[in-house]
Amino acid sequence: MGSTSCSSDEVEDDEYRNVSDVLLALEKAAQTPNVHRVDLRKAFQMEKLNAFQNIYGGDEDPFADNTGGGVVNAAWADRLKKSYSEIFRAKSILQTLLDVTNELQSRFELSQERIKVAKRSKGIKSLPDELLAKIFWFSVWEMGRNGVKRAMELSQVSRWFRNVALDTRALWATLSSVSSLDQTKMLVSRAGPTETFHVFIRLDWPIEIHPFIEICGPAISRWKSLTLNYHRSTDNTDRALSKALVGLLSLFVESRLRSTSLEEIAVIGDRLYPHSSYGCTLTEDVQHWATNLRSLRCSYFLPSLSSPLSTISTLVIIHEIHSLMLASPLKMLLELLLKLPNLSTFELEAHEAHGKYRNEILPATECSTITTFRLQLPGFPLEDFISSNGSCIATLMSALCMPSLEELSISIGIMDHDENFSESESAKLSQRLSHLSRALLAKHSGQIKSLFFDLWIETYSPEEDVTSSLTLNIPFDTITYVPSVTISSFMPVIFSRRADDEDLRHTSDITSECLLLPELKFIGCEHMTTVDLRRTIGSLESLGVWSRVKKLTVQDCKHITREDALNLVGEDRLQYLEWHVELQRSRTLDVDDDYGIESHYSYY
Repeated sequence: MGSTSCSSDEVEDDEYRNVSDVLLALEKAAQTPNVHRVDLRKAFQMEKLNAFQNIYGGDEDPFADNTGGGVVNAAWADRLKKSYSEIFRAKSILQTLLDVTNELQSRFELSQERIKVAKRSKGIKSLPDELLAKIFWFSVWEMGRNGVKRAMELSQVSRWFRNVALDTRALWATLSSVSSLDQTKMLVSRAGPTETFHVFIRLDWPIEIHPFIEICGPAISRWKSLTLNYHRSTDNTDRALSKALVGLLSLFVESRLRSTSLEEIAVIGDRLYPHSSYGCTLTEDVQHWATNLRSLRCSYFLPSLSSPLSTISTLVIIHEIHSLMLASPLKMLLELLLKLPNLSTFELEAHEAHGKYRNEILPATECSTITTFRLQLPGFPLEDFISSNGSCIATLMSALCMPSLEELSISIGIMDHDENFSESESAKLSQRLSHLSRALLAKHSGQIKSLFFDLWIETYSPEEDVTSSLTLNIPFDTITYVPSVTISSFMPVIFSRRADDEDLRHTSDITSECLLLPELKFIGCEHMTTVDLRRTIGSLESLGVWSRVKKLTVQDCKHITREDALNLVGEDRLQYLEWHVELQRSRTLDVDDDYGIESHYSYY
């Protein structure tokens, strides 16, 4: 007597096909014309599921009256258990489908990007390889540490692109300690024997740093810049950072690794916990292995130096300078400046600079070699500003003496601007702004050759024109001897003899014989009107100094026409320029998700 039976393999094949039919049905539904017009929430509402109808479609739901006290029918409870299992499996299938489609979508996006690049490449086939290599370099360089990814993408577009990319050694000269060792070896190889490197090391990364150093260490003589990042938030961040940084530098020294090409070191602390990101001592070992070091950039980190670094000519600091910290960042900053005897350029982005200074008195600190000082005060709240000499920023500027200063750039981002200020509020805030400008300018008036003063709205970018009720009042005696003054302001500008204090108004007289202001520029004052410019000139006339201004430049001030400017200034000393100026008003050492760094700093 014969019998028929199915093997286990045949059963599995049937089950596989049944599940796979879900994929076919999904693709068929996605191919339906105008499927984008379908309300999917309505099409897939849970009431349409058989599992829902089996449980709640009839009148057997024992919990329909919300009493919860009825006797549950055994058959209904069995259906509930089975339906729950079905929905669980359906959800598992949908999640797997979502994972698969996400992966496929990523592959599609990559292919689409390659198609776009390939299309763009058709328009540049006539370019010589040398020019294409330059384009590649700019494209990769703007990506910072992640430029390696861009270089690899370019090398995969076509054989021509690949050959140009591989021949352009600079595209492969960015090394990161968070990259795989295989990728690091590949980059060192492709960069070749003469290219200089930009190296990024994350000090709090759990991976052992020695293998990375072993791979790229032999090329340390060709390192151009070194960025050290630490942004793990722990209670002992200062000790951990100090230990990691000193340990790394000791590793270089002990291994007798020296870099004659290294020009810049950047140390990036934790932006959320700046109070725990200083206190690290850098020893003279730095100069032993980096003999050509020129630039030191620190973000939320203030090092202390055990001995002077004579090679440093540029210092860039981003830090909070309020006095609520255990140690005074202002004192540490001044001590750092004294350990850089040949410093010529000092750039400071000071946060929380408006509050009252509560620490010990700062000693007068003379930095006789500094010729360029660029100060930025982002997110500055005028309403909270301590307008007396006791503010943190005024205390710093009072202690800091730069007798050789030639170029001074000041940029202030006002964060509490309101177009609806009352008259009394506007007068109060304008007076505080006047005190701030005096604190920033007073000690340098007899030295500098050029001044750039930039005042902008930090909290928003107004779509429409701003009619500010505030006024930027610049005490003229602070800029009396400055040959060239450039101002960019969103509010009207006037000049006065001194600050708005009554007791100061009669203590300073300006004599025209000692004036030296041949050039005054208003650039990027997008909200300045003809009335505002007339008021500015009127303030100079009231001081008796307008006739001493040799040239007045109006550039990118859209509400002032050439004709109006000519009527106010006169053809003999007006320079009117219409082209747009993009002012870069922030200096950041930004840490990306992995740890990379992007640097942007530019004043007009």
